[in-house]
Amino acid sequence: MMQRAQLAQTSLPLRYRGWLVTGRLPMLLSAVVVGFMGVGASIGAQPAHSSSTQPGGIVHPSSTLPVTSQSAPSAPGPQLAGYSVLPMQADPDPADVVEGYFSAVNDGDYVAAWALGGKNIVGGRYDDFVESFADTANDKVTINSVVGETVEIELDAAQSDGSHRFFAGTYTVRDGVIIDADIHASKQPPSAKTPSLYVRTGYERGALYEPADFPKKIALDNHNYISDLQWKQPGASDIKATGTLNENKCEPSCAEDDYVTYPIEVRASEPRQCAVEVYKPYSDEKRMVGAYVYDRISVRTLNGNPDPSLVGDEVFSAPCNESR
Repeated sequence: MMQRAQLAQTSLPLRYRGWLVTGRLPMLLSAVVVGFMGVGASIGAQPAHSSSTQPGGIVHPSSTLPVTSQSAPSAPGPQLAGYSVLPMQADPDPADVVEGYFSAVNDGDYVAAWALGGKNIVGGRYDDFVESFADTANDKVTINSVVGETVEIELDAAQSDGSHRFFAGTYTVRDGVIIDADIHASKQPPSAKTPSLYVRTGYERGALYEPADFPKKIALDNHNYISDLQWKQPGASDIKATGTLNENKCEPSCAEDDYVTYPIEVRASEPRQCAVEVYKPYSDEKRMVGAYVYDRISVRTLNGNPDPSLVGDEVFSAPCNESR
């Protein structure tokens, strides 16, 4: 599964992530837009909803528009003259739709953002939708998980005055369009979370450990393992532990349990948000989980010369590089 990117980029000329672009209109791989002739100025006159700050989902974090979204089948907006839309893919990835929406917003392509679901989120006029971003400098969206049509996100909305507003919640995506939103204000920015530890080795197929429950022992394969792990306080972007590498020399056979031990340091770093494959213990049952995890785990010996395959950066698989 491809990696789930977190940040909608501020400038993606010619191509949004997951989108093909003709002129200024991005297309999720579900549609081809041809015959660009320009955007008409006709905008409907349906009044926007009244402003509110109640919990339950603001329409857009930077907006003073309604906080309660509706799944409106349509809403007044710019008339796209000369476009022909031909379906190509019936079931676009909901995460790509949400990321594409914020990419369009950050790139100032409000026509594309409106078409991707802004019209359903706001339920008002296109002009009001555009105006809602007047005080926003950049939106960074973090996708935590995708379950069916529901995309769980966290959002850091950087304001023009240098301040930040933080939000969390869900978007509902259907047929390549955001049809509903349940977004609420959050006091904690996404980057403030302590990363979890995702472990995948030659023995462990995929285990996710929360910060308060990092493992003291990790099997590397059928014969070798790390024990006595003592985790230190996490730093700004990493965490370290000391422990013992137990190497089975397999002399004359591995059944003899001829172990040699080495003091080691384990360092987990490069935290990222992505989808990881988590297995139920002692079972083939697995599920995809959106998690903020360390994407690199390295093992360094403090004394001695163990088998080179048991130290370095390749002992643990990088979760985000292989997840999507």
